[in-house]
Amino acid sequence: MASIYDVAKAAGVSPSTVSFVLNGKGEKMRIAKKTIDNIRKAASTLGYIPNVAARKLTSKTALISSPEVAVLWSPYQHFSFLNNFIDKAQALISKGELPEMRFSVIPFEEGALSKYSSVFFNTGYNGIIVPPISAEDLAFLNNLNISTPLILLYGNSDKHSVIKVDNLKAGKLAAEVFCEKGMNSVVMITEKRSNIHTNIASRKNSFSAACEEKGISVIEIEIPENLNLNLKNILNPDVGKWCSDKILELGSRPKGIFVQNDLIAYNLINALKDSGFDIPVDMEVIAYGSAMIAEISSPTITTIDHDYEQINSEALKMMAELLVDSMSGPRTKIIDTKVVFRNSCPEM
Repeated sequence: MASIYDVAKAAGVSPSTVSFVLNGKGEKMRIAKKTIDNIRKAASTLGYIPNVAARKLTSKTALISSPEVAVLWSPYQHFSFLNNFIDKAQALISKGELPEMRFSVIPFEEGALSKYSSVFFNTGYNGIIVPPISAEDLAFLNNLNISTPLILLYGNSDKHSVIKVDNLKAGKLAAEVFCEKGMNSVVMITEKRSNIHTNIASRKNSFSAACEEKGISVIEIEIPENLNLNLKNILNPDVGKWCSDKILELGSRPKGIFVQNDLIAYNLINALKDSGFDIPVDMEVIAYGSAMIAEISSPTITTIDHDYEQINSEALKMMAELLVDSMSGPRTKIIDTKVVFRNSCPEM
């Protein structure tokens, strides 16, 4: 692995000058732009990665060369995400498609990311990966001035690198399916949360706008925040029963239901079946989510699907690139989404 001295030699400058530039202090130290560009180019060519792990060790301890990446984690994240992320990292590393990395999982409280600012300014991390976050958390991130590569999953940012799903398309696709089936009134089930994820809000607004454009009225049912807080495991059937009861209270029952969470959709379908409804004969259900829970449901669930594995793979590969070339600016990768028809809402 290239050292700071190798970069200095290649750029024809002193190691201290390289250190200033790679730590984002080049302009402050009045280093010429041409010199800054030469140093960054040399670092990128040589594949230099700051060995921040070494800073945590004493001089008598052997250096650890693998970069360390912090992965933030909230209990509200989809239960399958973290397992899939680690599995994908191990697979890519074992195949030689990803350099060796170490990962630290950092639990955090959604809506209060600012309380964990030490993570972002801790010199012990070479990179940071952040899962879906609230608007408040996103505002905090967008005000950060850090040189550590940061990748935001499922969000929007002009300041940091992003891997995201096309949420506007996702909401529109669900509306188009209901329109093609001739429905004029549908239900959308969301979670009422003070710190709603920005991607959920985008998908929700897109679905409502597309339905309005097609003349479909939307009845929104929001799961109370206190119910979610009391049920950390959202697979608890009480969530589905609550949603089912709200639908049954409606004067005119909808033919179509769009659920913003595949786990909630799983519980809802079971609750509707317990109430004597036949899915999809009496009602058709579409969920936003992935294949795993959708395929074990009975009936199986039609989803507006995105590929977890692709998202995690792209995030890992992007982080590897940023570790080598962190000065190239933020990058964006948009993951496509599609309708995967299953039994809860069959294809026409």
